[in-house]
Formats: sequence, structure tokens, C-alpha cells
Amino acid sequence: MNIVFHYLKKENISIDKSEFLFQLQSHPDYPNLLAIVDTLIFFDIEAGAFKIDLKEYDLLPSYFVAFLNLGKGMELYLFE
Repeated sequence: MNIVFHYLKKENISIDKSEFLFQLQSHPDYPNLLAIVDTLIFFDIEAGAFKIDLKEYDLLPSYFVAFLNLGKGMELYLFE
């Protein structure tokens, strides 16, 4: 979950980390991506999950978190 907190720091968004983790782990779909998105929305942080093609990469914001499978299973990555 450090990736999400790092992203929030880059965006100058501060939240109570322990409360975030509590809400996240209480979500019925935890540990899926939906749980992360819903928890961010719970904290009034704009969030969404989208599947995009490489040609749509330029449409992404300056900072974003991606859930990728790079041979080690699905993991979160922060992109700048």
C-alpha cells in the first residue's frame, strides 16, 4: 500500500494512514483493486480504474498508479 501513499504525497493529499488501512481492509472486496478505488472515494479523493491501450497512455495524468502483471503477479506501480 506504500505505492498509494506515495502517490497521495506526490499529489499533496494528506490522509490518516491508519484510518485508510482500516477502511481498505474492511472493504468486502479487499485486497482487490476495487477496494482501493472505493476507499479513495470514501476519503473524497477522485479515483477510478480503467483498462487502456498503449495508444491512450498520453491521456493519463502526470502521476498515476497502475496495477500491472510484469511476471511477478499483479502489483501496484507509481508512474510519473
